[in-house]
Amino acid sequence: MTLFHLQDVNAQNTELKTKIEALSKFEKILDVEAEAQKIMENTIHESQNILDEANQKSIEATNRAERIIDLAKIEANNINQEAKVTLSEAKNKATEIKKEAELNAESIKTQAQNLLLKVNSEYNQTIANARVEANRISNGALAAMEKAKELENTIKALKNIIEGYGDSYIIPTFGLLDELALAWRCVFPRLA
Repeated sequence: MTLFHLQDVNAQNTELKTKIEALSKFEKILDVEAEAQKIMENTIHESQNILDEANQKSIEATNRAERIIDLAKIEANNINQEAKVTLSEAKNKATEIKKEAELNAESIKTQAQNLLLKVNSEYNQTIANARVEANRISNGALAAMEKAKELENTIKALKNIIEGYGDSYIIPTFGLLDELALAWRCVFPRLA
C-alpha cells in the first residue's frame, strides 16, 4: 500500500468517523421513536384503564345516587301520605270535638234556661206567697188593732166599773174572751 492509498484510507476513515459522529445523533432518535411509541402505547393503555375505571365509578355513583333518590322519593311519598292521613284524622277529630262542644253547649244552654225558668217560677211563687202572707198578716194586724182598740175600750170600761163609774161601758165577758182568743190567733197564727 502506498502512502497515497494510506492517506486516502485515513481520509476516508476520518470522513467516515465524521459521518458516524454526525449520524450518531440520529441513532438515538431511532431508539427514541421506538421508546416514544412504547410510552405512547402504555400511556394510551393506562389512560384507557383510568377512563374505564372512572366510567365504572361514575356508573356506580350514578346508580347509587338514583337508588338514594328513589328511596328518598319513596320516603317522601310515605311521609306525604302519613301527613295526609294525620291531617284528615285531625280534621275529623276537630269536627267531632266541635260537634260535641256544640251539643254540650246546647245542653248547658237548655239546662240554664230550665234553671232560669225554675228560679223565675220559684221567685214568682215566693213573691206571691209573701204577698199572701203579708196580706194575711196585715189583715190580722189590722183586725188585731181593731180588737186591741175594742179591748182597750173594754179595759177602760172595767176600770170605770172598778173605780165606780157604773156599768155603762161594760162589754159582756163571754164575747170579750172569744174576741181575745180570735185576736190572738190572728196576730200569732203559729202559736195558736
